[in-house]
Amino acid sequence: MTEAQALELLTQRWIDTWPGLQPAVPYAFEGESHDSAPTWVRVTFRPAVRVQATIGPPGSRRFEDRGLIFVQIFVDIGLGVKPIADLSVSIREVYEARTIGSQELVTYAATRRTGGERDPRPTDGRWSMAIVTIPYWFDEQR
Repeated sequence: MTEAQALELLTQRWIDTWPGLQPAVPYAFEGESHDSAPTWVRVTFRPAVRVQATIGPPGSRRFEDRGLIFVQIFVDIGLGVKPIADLSVSIREVYEARTIGSQELVTYAATRRTGGERDPRPTDGRWSMAIVTIPYWFDEQR
């Protein structure tokens, strides 16, 4: 599986699953936003490391690719913490501990992150924000 194929499968998993879990919560992908909605999420994929796992002639080498899925949750400040927790559950349903498309692409446990100890939910004056992070892993043979 190539990086482009893995990212396409991860994207399609979101598109196919999110509307059934949270039909009233719009989503965006990296570089997009939904500032007019009171609650929304943004999905970003970040390749993290690529390791050559085997040696040999071209066509028989295996490379292990690891990356992270970041899903930012944006909630109007006045709505409190419950929407963040509820959306985190749905995000985990989409991506946590999954085999996606084929045995070659897997995801692991999702972790919700907030701000530091003094400010548990970072804000910009309008939004409270949290990030759910999900590691993914796939292999490429080439």
